[in-house]
Amino acid sequence: MKKLDTIFSQYIRLRDTNDLGHGRCFTCGVPIEYKTCECGHFRHRRHINTRWHEFNAHAQCFECNRGDDMVKYIVAMLNKYDSDIVDGIIRLSNDSTKLTKAEMEELYLYYHDKIKELLKDKMFKI
Repeated sequence: MKKLDTIFSQYIRLRDTNDLGHGRCFTCGVPIEYKTCECGHFRHRRHINTRWHEFNAHAQCFECNRGDDMVKYIVAMLNKYDSDIVDGIIRLSNDSTKLTKAEMEELYLYYHDKIKELLKDKMFKI
């Protein structure tokens, strides 16, 4: 699980930053950098079914990721996604189905390949 968390965080932070590693916090909009930003989750990571869901995670500054202002995150979600998608993430997070070890391994390999693709366009190394 820790390996998958690490590679998923790398993917989200790469996805949400430009080819120089710069971006903006998903919730407050302050400038962030790949090396110092965090992978923040709309629905908490304890919800396994959305822990590694790409629509549930976004690059955030330290303050937003560690804070409790869910209103800002909800507003950002509704600005980016249709309300049906946001509702779907909430419903999925409450589903009690668990991922198997094989499914987690598959996700790890999937994000490993996606990172390799993203790094082709980046001008920095991770």
